[in-house]
Amino acid sequence: DLSNLNYKKIKVNKLWSKSKVFSSSSNQDIKKLKEDNFDVFIKLGTGILNESILNVSKFGILSFHFGNNRNHRDQPYCLLEALNKEQSIGFVIHRMNEEINSSDLIYRGNITAHKLWLMNMAQISKKSSIFMVKVLEEIYSNRKLSAIHSLYICEGEYYSHKKNPKIVFKYIIKILIPYILNNLKGRVFGFPLSCWSIAYSKENLGFKALKNFKEIKNPPGRFFADPFILEEQNKKIIFVEDYFFKDNKGRISAIDISNSNEEFLGIVLEEDFHLSFPFVFKENHKLYMVPECCNSNQIRLYECIEFPMKWKFKYTLMDSVSAVDTIIIKKEDIWFLLTNICSANIENYSSELHIFYSDELFSNNWTPIKQKNPVKFDSREARNGGIIFDKEKIYRINQVQTPETYGYSLKINLIKKLDKYSFVEETIEEIKPYFKKNIVGTHHFNSYKNISVIDFHRRIFFS
Repeated sequence: DLSNLNYKKIKVNKLWSKSKVFSSSSNQDIKKLKEDNFDVFIKLGTGILNESILNVSKFGILSFHFGNNRNHRDQPYCLLEALNKEQSIGFVIHRMNEEINSSDLIYRGNITAHKLWLMNMAQISKKSSIFMVKVLEEIYSNRKLSAIHSLYICEGEYYSHKKNPKIVFKYIIKILIPYILNNLKGRVFGFPLSCWSIAYSKENLGFKALKNFKEIKNPPGRFFADPFILEEQNKKIIFVEDYFFKDNKGRISAIDISNSNEEFLGIVLEEDFHLSFPFVFKENHKLYMVPECCNSNQIRLYECIEFPMKWKFKYTLMDSVSAVDTIIIKKEDIWFLLTNICSANIENYSSELHIFYSDELFSNNWTPIKQKNPVKFDSREARNGGIIFDKEKIYRINQVQTPETYGYSLKINLIKKLDKYSFVEETIEEIKPYFKKNIVGTHHFNSYKNISVIDFHRRIFFS
């Protein structure tokens, strides 16, 4: 109960410059602050602090910067991102110094933008505050601030809705009013649903021939997504998320493509909670699956009892965690778990990629790699969308989100380094939804030997 804590209030007067941009404090106030020997200050609000107050605490003054500060700095934050229909919105936690456009970076992150300005503000505020708490916990526990490097705060023009109210007016006309009208139209005539589908090729066609992939027809009232391919016992099986519209829940199903025509084999795994993203792999002549099951607050491992139809729960890899789209990679006898976690618990899974390692597969004590998690903090790069093992090379697929479309496109990334200390990858190609008729997005790709599978979605109306 915070109400029982004995707070001490110290009043410090701001001395503003004529321009109202810079502020400072009197020597007497600064001396008063130093006497209390603070660890750190957090600056809220606007204005640039004078150099005299920046070193009154051991670890300096921390501050938030909201918005895509590489491009512009607007007040209030996230307005231009909505107006310009940008893919993402960002935040920075930084330690201030005497330079106007520079500081020391502690955290930087980007999440998928929303169409509306106030929704952007709410989401980025919630997300970033969790990481400020992490910074304070590190100071308290380790007596240090890690991963600090120089940051150029802004390369763009400064905008202010107070000095230029036309910005707000443009937002209302171009974004807010059409959004309201489209919502009213949807309530009357119905909203379109994203209906996913999958397609495959049993030849090594590569990414340039996606239009030639054979599409598998969805069952009535359902769709297939998140396909993974596995060949075993002379059978070529695609495991998919099998989503039922009637109960808004996914199961895992199997499709046999061993012959010239595919055969739907049925549901192979069902739980009380939603299942998707059936990542499958082989170890010591046994087959395992790690499906997405974030509603269980676990990362769960299943073992195949009878290929391909019978699977049973084997082990809980992580408990009390809300994670999606988990991939496991064995590299030099070390297991690496790549997963997407929402640290702020607001179901924003697309922006953070976390990596853990273990010497054993059957472990519930996975250690974060030394590079600070999340190793990627950007909704255009973070969320897993499949994996390709090509001899010695490993390619991670990631989803790209936009305000209008969940799963707009996917990127193919060559993993150049993955060990206990760091993760490095290089994007080699982006696949956009132009390869099938009427599709509006794609977010998953997987290959096994010469067989490849991809998913994509169209917008449909149910009568």
